[in-house]
Parts: sequence; structure tokens; C-alpha cells
Amino acid sequence: MSKDGTLIRFLCSSGIGPRRYCARLVFSGEVRVNGNVSTELLLHVDPDIDQIEVRGQKLINSLGNIYLKANKPVGYVTTVSDEFQRPIILDLLPPRFVGRRLYPVGRLDMKSSGLIVITNDGDLTNRLTHPKFMIEKEYEIILASLLNSNQLSAIRQGIKVNGRLIEHVKIHALGLPSECKYRIVIKEGRKHIVRIMMMAVGINVVSLKRVRIHTLTLDGLMEGCIEEISDRDIADLKNVIKEG
Repeated sequence: MSKDGTLIRFLCSSGIGPRRYCARLVFSGEVRVNGNVSTELLLHVDPDIDQIEVRGQKLINSLGNIYLKANKPVGYVTTVSDEFQRPIILDLLPPRFVGRRLYPVGRLDMKSSGLIVITNDGDLTNRLTHPKFMIEKEYEIILASLLNSNQLSAIRQGIKVNGRLIEHVKIHALGLPSECKYRIVIKEGRKHIVRIMMMAVGINVVSLKRVRIHTLTLDGLMEGCIEEISDRDIADLKNVIKEG
């Protein structure tokens, strides 16, 4: 949805600072519209069409949806607040997104790391987390010991956890046998589900990293960093989910 207005109005609504500060940025030539420096406060812009940058950094229309991906480190919790004052995933937000009403999609426990989507798009959040959409999540895990053939068969054939059968699981070994490293793909979203599955076959998880959510991957994103999801990746994600 387009939201036409003036350049100064858009800058103020983007949360980068008060009107006077935004005006100084414009007058000092630090604002570009579609690649060109603009010093006109009342320049007509459409944030859904025009690319607006401040000091080389693209601004996001605060009135629209925001889509980010994070590479969560171990030690952070995936909530918007924490009563125990532990680090939360939103602590890693780049400054231009701080203060926005953004939420992590799904969870990774404090001991786990990897891919987390952060957005204000409630429809996408629902589709990524609701069991009926059967969204694939891919993890790289290191176990305390190797899985034997019986354990692997049990995982692939389906394990009952708390009275519910966990099916459609893919798992295979990675690297050297001595590394006890595996890649596992599931369509479940329940809390601690990978750790619970491994415990069900008598193996403890030493480390767990999520590397993919459906079509979205970390794609070289460094641990502890957050970046915008590309328009193409957002479109692919929405299209595949819609088809599903």
C-alpha cells in the first residue's frame, strides 16, 4: 500500500530522529532519493516506489511491513522481553529498526543458534508457525554420540512425542563419523522438538543451529547479525507458503 507524502514527513516517520534533525540531514546533502541528493524538505515521495537513503543506508517505510532475518547466537532468547534480564534477539536490531513493533517468528531456545525471521507481518507469522502449513525447518545438529541404524529408522518412520506422532522427518549424517554431526529437516514447530526427538531415541543434542526456514536461508549472514530479507526472498517465501 502506497503512502504518498513529503520527504521530511517520511524521514520523521522512519524513526531516525526529530524533525529538526531530519531537516539538517536533508540540508547537509546526506539524503538521497532514487540515487540523487535531495535538499528539498517538501519533495513529494512515495516510499513504496522511491528508494530513500540516509548516509548510504536505505530507509524502510514504517507504515508498511518489515522483513528481517537474524543469525541468532547461543545465549539469546527469542522473545520481545525477558523477566530474567537475559539478552533478547531484538537487542541485535540495527539502530534504524529499534523502537518498531517487531516480533521474532517461532523460537530457538537459549542454547540454540541460527536463522530467525523478525517481522511485523502477522499473516506471514501465522503461516510460518501454524502446524497446518507444514513449513520445513532445517537444522545442523551435533549429538553426544552417533545414531545407529535402528535410531535413524525410528526417526524417519515417525516418533510419538507426548501422544503425537512426529512424521515427515529427513535426517542424514554430515562430515566425519567422529563429528556426530547431522542435518535434520522437520515440519514441526513445537518448542524444543528436535531435542525432544533425539532424547526419545536416547541421544542428547550437544549443539543445534537452524539453517533454513522453508526457502529462506542464512546465506552467509554472520552470527549475531540482522539484515533485511531481499524482495525476491520475501516473494518466494510468500508464494511457496501460499501454494502449500
